[in-house]
Amino acid sequence: MADLRYRIAKLPDRPGASPKWSRPYRKLPNALAVMRAKLVLAGKPYSVNRRGSRPGSVPTLAKAIARVRRAAQKQSNAGEAYIIRGSAGVGYMLRIIEVTPKVPAPSSATPPIQEVYSYVFAKYPDAQNWGICNCRPIAGTTVWSNHAWCNALDIGGPTKLLDQIARDLNNNRKLPISELLWRVANHYDHIHVTGSPKKSGRPPCAK
Repeated sequence: MADLRYRIAKLPDRPGASPKWSRPYRKLPNALAVMRAKLVLAGKPYSVNRRGSRPGSVPTLAKAIARVRRAAQKQSNAGEAYIIRGSAGVGYMLRIIEVTPKVPAPSSATPPIQEVYSYVFAKYPDAQNWGICNCRPIAGTTVWSNHAWCNALDIGGPTKLLDQIARDLNNNRKLPISELLWRVANHYDHIHVTGSPKKSGRPPCAK
């Protein structure tokens, strides 16, 4: 069983900026209580969506929170994120992460990502798994993310640790990495690693 935690963040006001995440909450109800308190004045109706999907309208904040709670409770792995917005435009995101990830990597990952995962979390046990498999396009585009093929890994943790990991991975020519994103738009709070070879086209999960 994955050791899951829940973090919340206000959606950034400008495109490309990364959210400022809360500390990890051990229990989902605690994270949702904080999220609800921050959204109470955001204005009805509310919209709810899983990251990468179309938002759906709900009449009250209580129903929006309940919808996110039901969806998050079904998740057994890190990586999913859920968004609630009020009519005033203010929005918050709930993200599921995994602390002290188990080594070796999950069997659902592609062989390149299994290799990178095992390397990172064996060497850096304080790093966090922010997700591998996620059937969605790249944020703000119609291009499918390599997460949709389980061929990408998001790594979270303190900034100094992520700087160290990013340098390590950039200098390690033996690891099967086709792309590493860190300290660029949408990647100031986590490292994104794509396995080599990089996938393209339409993933099986989209059928």
